[in-house]
Amino acid sequence: MAAFMISLRAKTNEGKMGPARYLRIEDDGAQTTLSPTAWRKAVLDSFGDKTPQGLPRGDLLFFVHGFNTSFKDALKGDADNRAKLAAHGWTGVYVSYDWPSLGETLGYYADRSNARASANALIDSALTMFVGAIVPDCQVRVSLMAHSMGAFVVRQAFSWAYQDVKTNAKAWSISQLLLVAGDVSQGSLSADQDGGRWFNKYVGRTTLYSNRFDSVLKISDLKNGEPTPRAGRCE
Repeated sequence: MAAFMISLRAKTNEGKMGPARYLRIEDDGAQTTLSPTAWRKAVLDSFGDKTPQGLPRGDLLFFVHGFNTSFKDALKGDADNRAKLAAHGWTGVYVSYDWPSLGETLGYYADRSNARASANALIDSALTMFVGAIVPDCQVRVSLMAHSMGAFVVRQAFSWAYQDVKTNAKAWSISQLLLVAGDVSQGSLSADQDGGRWFNKYVGRTTLYSNRFDSVLKISDLKNGEPTPRAGRCE
C-alpha cells in the first residue's frame, strides 16, 4: 500500500525550507507530487475499511523524523517503519513529515533552527488540513510518533496551534502521541509548561520511550543547557 509524505525541503538545497510538497510514495519507491487537495483525498481514499456511510475507518500514523536526517534517509526510514509495522499486523495508513534536517552530525544548531520554523509549517501544511477533513461520525484514529528532534517540532507545533483560528475552527484531538528518544527537556512536558499543557489538551494518551544511556541526547543536554534532562534519557 502506498505511503504519503509532506516534505518541506527546498528541491535545490536539502538543508533549506521550501514550499510544502505533498508526495505519494509507492511500494517501489516511486514518488508522485500531488496538489494539497488531491493528496488529502488520496490519503482518505487509501483506507481499506469504510463506515456504512462510506467514510474512512481505521488508523493513521503520522511520523516526524529527527535530527541528522537527509531526504534519502527519511524515505529509507519510512520504508523501514512501514515494514516493521506490517510485520506486527498493522494495516493503517502511514504519513510522514519531512522537515529540512541537514543530515550532518555537526549541524545540530542549524537543525534546531529549521525544526523551530518547521513547527509552524506543521500547523499550516498538515494539522489544519486534517482538521478540515473532520466530519461527524469520523472513525479515523490519528496517532503521532516523533523521533529525537522531531519531538521538539511537535511540541512547538502544539504549543502554537491553540492560537491558530483555522486549526481550531473544529474540535480536534490526537488519539496517541509517542515520543521516541525525544529531544525535549523533561520539564517542558510538565502540566504547568506549554508542552505538557497543550499535549494534555489535544492528546488522548502520551507515551515516552527513553534510554538513559543515549549518548546523542547527552550531548543535546549540554548544548541546550536546560534545567531538566532530555525526556528521551529519563525513565
